[in-house]
Amino acid sequence: MVISVRDCEERLREVVNHPGVQRELIKDTRKWQQICSSMDVIGDTDAAIAAYQQLDSVDDTGSLYLITYGVLQVLVVQQDAVTHAAEAVGFPCSFSDEVRRIRTIRNCAIGHPTKRRSGTSTESFGIIRVSLKHAGFTLYSFDWDGGTPSQDVNLLELIDKQGREMCDALTGIAEHLDTKRRPVGS
Repeated sequence: MVISVRDCEERLREVVNHPGVQRELIKDTRKWQQICSSMDVIGDTDAAIAAYQQLDSVDDTGSLYLITYGVLQVLVVQQDAVTHAAEAVGFPCSFSDEVRRIRTIRNCAIGHPTKRRSGTSTESFGIIRVSLKHAGFTLYSFDWDGGTPSQDVNLLELIDKQGREMCDALTGIAEHLDTKRRPVGS
């Protein structure tokens, strides 16, 4: 059985709403609000990702851009929400290079594509329009100091990789908090 981000978010919410855990978390209003907001956003972004996954293939270029921009943005917002949930409860959270790469793809493809500095070089990026499909696209890079590499981006693979890692992080946060509702010495 595959455990979904939704299942992991619901498990975290269950632990957070346990009276003993909740009583401790509410003592710091800002952290309480941060964990609540984070859980809501995790659920919202998971719903958006699920809606994308259920869409039939789209052929309209404008719709494909809107969907692609949306999916990439939602993935980054979800990463931030999980990071902030962990931060709110004092749980160390970091992501793999593969998941951090999603943020880089988002920044290059839709976040800051027309001029981006990296160290001493500057690049411009774009989605190759003819490559744009429901499942992904090819991202090109005009390196102002060199060649013009491109990379294929498979949105479904990115979603799958991120989903597994978000679930692991949410499970870790829930287990971290779950110790607060167990009697000492059990």
